[in-house]
Amino acid sequence: MLRCALRATLFVAVAAAATAATAAADADCEEVSMLVAKQVPGQEKNDPLRTETQNEVMLLSSNLQYQVVFTDTDANELSSFLEGCRQIFLDVGSNRGTHVRKLFEPQKYAGAPYLKVFERVFGPAWKRRTPSSGICAVGFEPNSEWIPHHQDIERTYAKQGWKVKFFPVAVSDHEGKLEFFHGTKGNSEVGFSAFRHNHSGQTVEVQMEPFSQFISRINTTVPSGIRLVKMDIEGSEFEVLPDLLQKRMLCQDTIPELTI
Repeated sequence: MLRCALRATLFVAVAAAATAATAAADADCEEVSMLVAKQVPGQEKNDPLRTETQNEVMLLSSNLQYQVVFTDTDANELSSFLEGCRQIFLDVGSNRGTHVRKLFEPQKYAGAPYLKVFERVFGPAWKRRTPSSGICAVGFEPNSEWIPHHQDIERTYAKQGWKVKFFPVAVSDHEGKLEFFHGTKGNSEVGFSAFRHNHSGQTVEVQMEPFSQFISRINTTVPSGIRLVKMDIEGSEFEVLPDLLQKRMLCQDTIPELTI
């Protein structure tokens, strides 16, 4: 049996979470490819989501408030959504959903480094945009202010035959609620997390759900369907990664590739 070891390629300073994961990984499975890289800002232009007729749709409304709780109904909705999916991209820490849009609309993000990852994992853009590709994207973002925007993406993409679903929850190693701090507002809110920064603003309570449970449900519905996980959760990786290691989920047959 091969030991499950994380192969980390560091493009920035050594990430402590990845280092700890590499040292601790001892599951009996093939290795998962893990890329630890700094997300490059500046690729997100003021490019509001548009319908196929290029008319602007409703964007973020900051005065909307949502009380978010992940229920059994949501879990069943996830299973229902995954029907027909063969290749799955998980966007963990979606923010405004830019990475999901890069997957299906790469022409709007020319030069973005992550496009090369999508092309290598899911194939060329024309193939990804074909509904018969079986590609589905699932996003997780606890900032409820993005809910209207995510819903617009879901509706607009559904008309194109592209399957996308966002869940307004924070992933963790346990279920519960946690106080999050709003960050710097702008085209994309930077720093919305459980950790206070110099630029942190008002606080809000968010729902946390074990990421391992999502993985289990997805793999039960679509065995070996996950192809790529992008994780950018503002430091909460320190909670999520050890839990995945302990549950033997950082393996090629569960999560083949993970970028942080």
